[in-house]
Amino acid sequence: MTESKLPVEIKPDRKVFNQYLAVLCVNIISLAQGTAIGWLSPFLPLLISTNSPLNAPVTDIQATWIASLLCVGAIFGTVLFGWSADKFGRKFSLCMAALPLIGFWACVAFGGFVEVLYAARLLAGLGAAGVFLLVPLYVTEIAEDRIRGTLGSFFILFINMGTLVCFIAGTYMSYHVT
Repeated sequence: MTESKLPVEIKPDRKVFNQYLAVLCVNIISLAQGTAIGWLSPFLPLLISTNSPLNAPVTDIQATWIASLLCVGAIFGTVLFGWSADKFGRKFSLCMAALPLIGFWACVAFGGFVEVLYAARLLAGLGAAGVFLLVPLYVTEIAEDRIRGTLGSFFILFINMGTLVCFIAGTYMSYHVT
């Protein structure tokens, strides 16, 4: 019968800790993207109503465009951020993917016209393409094989948490606070 010797002291693997830390940090942008995705759901009824924070209530066709333009922005963002990742690297491109999201929230906060919301949703789509392309790419490049699946799952977790945060915040906060 063989005896196995247990180590006297178990030290945390610093390399694994650093990978988890890097993935948590990079997924902050995934959380932000989740809020941009989920923003429309709690506020569309308000935008359509006579109490709309915009200069006029949004029509059904305008609401459809507001919802759809995220996908249009993502088409252009996919090409842009795919090229950017190869040309400038993953980290720099991830930082640049935050800019459209900042623009999205600025448009939502300060725009009083439906056309500004169109631009906001295009920007959210542009950022979405960057996030959906670059975060998984970055994580697979830095993660060891034995923890790649776990680290990769953080992406979907953070997207969904961001969406949920927006659903909850939208229920209890005013349009301009969120």
